[in-house]
Amino acid sequence: MKDITVYWNNICLLRRAEENFINEYAKNKPEIHIEYFGLGMPKKLRNQIADDLQKHNEPQADVIVSTDLDVFQDKRLLLDKLDMFADIAGEFTIRDEVKVTGTEYPTEKIATAHVLPMLMCVNEEIAADMNYPESLKDLCKDEYRGKIVLGGSDTAAGRSIVMSIWYLYGEEYAMKFLQNAAFVSIPAVAYSTCANKKEFPVCILPSVLAGRGLKTIFPKDGAPAIPTYVSVRKGAAEGAMDFLKTVLFGMEMQRFYSERGIILPSHPDIAISPGLFDSGTICRFLYPDHNFIQNFDMAKFFGIMDSIEARK
Repeated sequence: MKDITVYWNNICLLRRAEENFINEYAKNKPEIHIEYFGLGMPKKLRNQIADDLQKHNEPQADVIVSTDLDVFQDKRLLLDKLDMFADIAGEFTIRDEVKVTGTEYPTEKIATAHVLPMLMCVNEEIAADMNYPESLKDLCKDEYRGKIVLGGSDTAAGRSIVMSIWYLYGEEYAMKFLQNAAFVSIPAVAYSTCANKKEFPVCILPSVLAGRGLKTIFPKDGAPAIPTYVSVRKGAAEGAMDFLKTVLFGMEMQRFYSERGIILPSHPDIAISPGLFDSGTICRFLYPDHNFIQNFDMAKFFGIMDSIEARK
């Protein structure tokens, strides 16, 4: 049996449960090798891909599962190198609600497993005299200077917010937002800083952390979306697709993401969590279009985001 290497960088807050699903599937399949990346792990996936490209001219994985959006947004990584992957998007039935999020790539090389929104949350106890923000654009106003916390500047959770504002309103507004906001290491710390320590009245959180004693606000201009993208290397063993279809796109794991993570599942037979509805309407997602991503100065963006120091 041909070995299958999987690079896995998915929802960090749900990693332990994800590993249980994966371990159950792989317990009698010694040919499957999982390498985990992301928060709490020794290495970021973007760095692993960069190292692979430098040493081997291609990723050393048969399957890539990634919420590290840089991997597929950056021409220096895989954005312009997708020909090395197989056409897989047609292998999965993707619900219409995912298709309209704007996260699907205009190529068969990448499939979307699910989509996580970033939402605005307000601690009403300490925000009594403040206008509540209704949009991402509101967060760029001077009145929110020093009142916003989110995490982290080196993760999709933080970068997706800044890139979304840049996409909608331009660099000037993105810089205004950065002047207003404080970054902490991870979203869970942002939640605690706002909800428990009460140091900031506004925080921006992934849906899995939203609510929990805070007022959740769906941005009128769209909730920045963090899709989980999947690709399969050309020539990968047949078991690579079996792994994806049974685990990540399987009914059990898709239901888990919907119910535990308040994440929009791709599987059309899985109920969408009530937490994604506001006044009977599903959350409006926001993702930069492909033309923007193709022409975006990622090196400049990296320089800005990498220069931000997380608040202690």
